[in-house]
Amino acid sequence: MIHRRGERAPVVARFFSPRAIGARVRATASDRDGDGDAARSTTTAAAASSSSSSSSADVVVDADAAEEDARRGDADDDDDDDDDDDDAGGGGFENVGPALIPSVSAACLGAFLFGYHSAVINAPLSAIAEDLGFAGDNVMKGAVVSVLVAGGFLGGLGIGPVADKEGRRAALAAVTVPLAVGTLVSGFADSFAWMTLGRFITGVGVGASSQIVPLYLSEVSPPKLRGTVNGVRRVAYVIGCLLAFQFAVPLQQPLNAPPPGWWRPLFIYASVPAVLLAGASLGGVAVESPVWLLGPEGCAMASRRSLARLQGIRGRAACAYPGADPERAAINSWSQLRERRNRQPVTIGLGLCVLAAFSGSNTVIYYASSVLADAGLSDPSLLTYAVGIPNLLGAFIALIATDKYGRRPLLLLSFGGMAACLGALSLASALTPGEARTVALVTIPAYTLLFSLGAGPVPWLLYNEVFPTRIRARATAVCTAINYGANTIVGASFLPLVSGIGLGGTYALYAVLCFTGFVFVDNLVFETKGLALQDIEGVMAERERRWEAEDAFENPERRVRDGDGDGDGGLGDGGA
Repeated sequence: MIHRRGERAPVVARFFSPRAIGARVRATASDRDGDGDAARSTTTAAAASSSSSSSSADVVVDADAAEEDARRGDADDDDDDDDDDDDAGGGGFENVGPALIPSVSAACLGAFLFGYHSAVINAPLSAIAEDLGFAGDNVMKGAVVSVLVAGGFLGGLGIGPVADKEGRRAALAAVTVPLAVGTLVSGFADSFAWMTLGRFITGVGVGASSQIVPLYLSEVSPPKLRGTVNGVRRVAYVIGCLLAFQFAVPLQQPLNAPPPGWWRPLFIYASVPAVLLAGASLGGVAVESPVWLLGPEGCAMASRRSLARLQGIRGRAACAYPGADPERAAINSWSQLRERRNRQPVTIGLGLCVLAAFSGSNTVIYYASSVLADAGLSDPSLLTYAVGIPNLLGAFIALIATDKYGRRPLLLLSFGGMAACLGALSLASALTPGEARTVALVTIPAYTLLFSLGAGPVPWLLYNEVFPTRIRARATAVCTAINYGANTIVGASFLPLVSGIGLGGTYALYAVLCFTGFVFVDNLVFETKGLALQDIEGVMAERERRWEAEDAFENPERRVRDGDGDGDGGLGDGGA
């Protein structure tokens, strides 16, 4: 975790600061290479300095010293070892292999379709209802919109076993089937039943895509570029949303009386990107994940070839690549999620998933036009400026900042800022119409921007970082299903909540949930910036050992406070 000098930090946060983690990870690596005594000495020094410090400032200073010692130890290695370590560490742009950009581009077609199909129904819904004969039935209109979420729940949950058994690339190809078939069924639908069926099938593809794309990208990207690549995925998603709105504009001409069926091309032509994704996946443009290739269904030699194409890691560096550990391979079993050793990643992943989903983003974005209208702003073009542009701007900020500043600062800024914006919206209900209009014009774009730079994209990245390889596909599948389920609850409960406690009370409730997300991140989510996936697993295992040691103590109050009551962050006697 990142805490500046002078700021208060939880004891666990101080011990698991990125500098202290880096020192211990490097010490562990040195131990494997035969420098065990020096490594253990460095690690013990870092731990002892943490245990003897009672403030976050002192911990940062001591962690700096430990990291500097580790650097000096690394500098003593020969040049060949340095080169191998740099390669195996998966640096930055120097580790961009010839197949990385094509693989990322191909996978991001799935993110584009995720965004497109999430937004494409908004503009033509009334015209679809008129043409298919259910214009006067709001329940049917709601079903056409919400059935996509139901399909997403099933698709997100079902793609995990496919990704583990057949491979990440095969899963990417598999999602294109419902994406192409569903959108064609919707485009040629001549009744409510066919339109609903098409939207449901499309939802299966959307849910599966939203799960497999970030998982695949996290495994093929160099560690120092994972955040940037995730930002590219988010930008592709937002562009899909925006193009869904923009494509509808010329088709609606003339606006007063557009021709019947003008909306059909919006769905029919959406099958083209799905076909392109299928071709890229099956044709080898998207390279198979080197992490999956180490598992029981893969091949170590194929994994090394994949590393060479994706990250430029070859020869001895590929053999020594820290991820090349079959012991961490994926296990085709749901029961792994319930194992005690996985309680920490499951707690962080599922907790962050629920809190991000219940941040109220769907209510603000989907009902932005109604909120603006209530504030006296009825110009339809305002929706683009209030939601579309901030959404895109936030995606670009996430693309640039995730690897530069880290995941945790963006999440804290996002949850904290969203809580403030929702609190302001809540108070606006008690103001005059003119004042409420001003508050809405400021807070809705600000909220959208804050969500898009943090709580929107970063959890999808963290899921695939904190879940170990052995459970990654299935655990992220559960997160995806929970996300769709939570979004359904949020969307269905918003209007009843407004009727019961008012718009101000509803936004106050979501403000509290966002603040809860801030507290959750501050206390449980540690920084993963620049760490290889297997090093993150090592950090989690170390924290788990500490937690298991804490469980042995008889005093729960002391255990909650710092692990053993002596201010050492749960290190125990001697910090060993």
